[in-house]
Amino acid sequence: MSSVFSSLHESLQQVLAQRLDWTELRDIQEQACRTIREGGDALIIAPTAGGKSGAALIPVMDDILKHGRPGISCLYISPLKALINDQEERFCSFCVPTSLTVMKWHGDVAPHERSWKDGEPPHFLMITPESLEVLLQETTLARDLKEVRYIIIDELHAFIESERGVHLRMLLCRMDQLTKRKIQRIGLSATAGNPYELLHWLSEGRHAAELVQVPAAP
Repeated sequence: MSSVFSSLHESLQQVLAQRLDWTELRDIQEQACRTIREGGDALIIAPTAGGKSGAALIPVMDDILKHGRPGISCLYISPLKALINDQEERFCSFCVPTSLTVMKWHGDVAPHERSWKDGEPPHFLMITPESLEVLLQETTLARDLKEVRYIIIDELHAFIESERGVHLRMLLCRMDQLTKRKIQRIGLSATAGNPYELLHWLSEGRHAAELVQVPAAP
């Protein structure tokens, strides 16, 4: 058993072992856990099905479980509604058995499902940039965003050098202002030829930032 795996919250270890039959983490996930625990931003690069989502999700879950973080602790931002729909099942398979809650919010979600009871926000909110813009204007619900500590951005490369990327950068700055702290940003991307440019775009020099990458299999 790896030292990182054995250091995870007991309920998270049980989910990984009993439901996924894991007794250790992949190299990318171990590296990501160590990096994210240090408190800086991280860009996680791995091929498709290379374990990127788990690499971001596991250390965030571990922190929430160990410290009992209130409110919405993590935003998962995706460029595509379809990707949110695909990832929802994965997030729930990790989170729900540990009593952490997950909700998705985008234009295809019914209006009555894009809300929560006062004082009962989800731990993880899966959302597009455009829907986050709308949520920030919801006076009551937006208050729960003040507790956000992590923002996971999937398919980060899709935002670079685009109008949506400019919009996303503005939203990230607004979130820092809302929470009055430098929220940890975790970018996910497939193999890229300019990883350090992506990392700089993600972190903007706000604080420490590190690239997490393992060599692709032949």
